[in-house]
Amino acid sequence: MKRHATILLTVLLIGAASCGGRAPNTNDVGDGLIEETDVLGHRLRLDAYPKRIVSTAPSNTEIVLQLGCRDRLVGITQYYGYPELVEGIPQVGGYYDPSIETIMALKPDLVLVARGVSQEILGKMREFGLPVFCLDTEDLDDLYRDIATVGRLLGTQEAATALVERVRAGIAEVTTKTSALAEAQRPRVFWLGQEEPLQTAGPGNMIHTLFELAGGVNVAADARKPWPAYSFETLLVKDPQVIIVGTEAHTGGAHSANELLRRLRADPTWSKISAVKDGRVYVVPTDLIGQPTPRVVEGLDRLARCFHPELFPQTNDPD
Repeated sequence: MKRHATILLTVLLIGAASCGGRAPNTNDVGDGLIEETDVLGHRLRLDAYPKRIVSTAPSNTEIVLQLGCRDRLVGITQYYGYPELVEGIPQVGGYYDPSIETIMALKPDLVLVARGVSQEILGKMREFGLPVFCLDTEDLDDLYRDIATVGRLLGTQEAATALVERVRAGIAEVTTKTSALAEAQRPRVFWLGQEEPLQTAGPGNMIHTLFELAGGVNVAADARKPWPAYSFETLLVKDPQVIIVGTEAHTGGAHSANELLRRLRADPTWSKISAVKDGRVYVVPTDLIGQPTPRVVEGLDRLARCFHPELFPQTNDPD
């Protein structure tokens, strides 16, 4: 964890240096006019790099922070996993239903939203003349694209390019060891997002992608939805060898993962599952693997250490 904290601090410092000046923008139109098209096909034109940014999604907030532009954030969503990094920045409501009135009062020159925001709210934002730009980050390719796009919007292209390179390098550090694993060497893995009713991660989201990159096999890979409900009967049949517990399902924190394991072992049904019998139940913060941000590098590293301790020796427990 110390290594990852150091890397994050370095990223923020490098990005902060890049935020001070005006870098060349290949999408400049005319004299200082920026033009970008978002994932909804909406074209945004700005006459200067934004200095007052509102972010209504934690993933967008993370990208802005890691590009070193915290000083430009004037509003954020209330759900962000690292409150110490955004202390003092006003909150504008939830991910799905941010307050338009609060946002307008902040007088932003850029509002970064995600596709999940209510279309009604999005329409009203544009009706009121707010400079809205929508990102839709579902997988790693989207993440690389969105970092580059935000970099162009903010005039921090060099920092964005460097950040993408660091994320790619961090992922490659893991996949160079896991990509050649045979199927028999890949443990069956289950993400426990919620116990009652049972919910997990299927194909089409970042958790599923990271499970595969970390050298595991998602037992819910045949699900029809990214976040499916899951029957316990099916789970018993699939018999995962590793269970990753999301922080939403386990509010006690990673430090009490042993207590969770003891509870599952005492349960007559959970105790039948190989991961529980073998003690391979780990709590990994959902912010690291469930949100498409540069922090997925740390999340992937932690998953790989849970799945393949023989390939990734460590001194501390992966919890």
